[in-house]
Amino acid sequence: MPTFIDESGDTGPCADLAHCYFRLAAVWVPSHDEAESLRAEIRGVRAALGLRADYEFKFSKTWSYPDRREAFFRAAMRRDFRFAFASIDKTQPYWREADKQTLHWATATDLAATLRPIYLAAHRNRSRNGGSGPLKELVVVDDNEDKQFLATVTQQFRGLGKGCDPELFLVGKVKFRGSHPEELMQLVDMVCGASGANLDGEDTWYRIIAERDLDTSLNSERAGDLWISPPFRDRVAQSSA
Repeated sequence: MPTFIDESGDTGPCADLAHCYFRLAAVWVPSHDEAESLRAEIRGVRAALGLRADYEFKFSKTWSYPDRREAFFRAAMRRDFRFAFASIDKTQPYWREADKQTLHWATATDLAATLRPIYLAAHRNRSRNGGSGPLKELVVVDDNEDKQFLATVTQQFRGLGKGCDPELFLVGKVKFRGSHPEELMQLVDMVCGASGANLDGEDTWYRIIAERDLDTSLNSERAGDLWISPPFRDRVAQSSA
């Protein structure tokens, strides 16, 4: 039951107000078999569109190829996955002065809080089906060569267990992996891009995947300029006070 994480934007000073944000997305897949099925669907899109076998789908590089975007998202929606998304507007006073460690911490904590109920449900289902021991979910992070970022994601996700209960050791290994040629890293890149475009006013691609968003308007609220889920809402509100 792997989770894949990717970022968009940057953590430095705002040189371009149109792109003054930091965003983080996570895609969760319910089983390794389903992950393989997703990979096969994406490979099938490459073949159907006559693309190279090693073609890498990236949202930022497909603006001129809407047919590729639509084929990609439609294929992914034939399989089961869920996603979470966090975005920080760095033009706002509190976030304008935040360093990259704070931006990484805030977005990683939000994603972890949003995904925790999914991990707990997976643990319960596993137990009902005769599984034993901790879940030890695998979390794979797109390799940006920032070991401190990986350490922050690791800390926030591996801290999701309940006290010292070994049965609720929800996340196991957290590791870097490049997006080429990993199709599921490409999926989270495309999801992150579509979710960000939706915040920017272009919802064409987000509408295709919206039903898989764990952080919908029914179970989330907006606090300041960070889209967050209820478990994290009060903590961010206190931080920005």
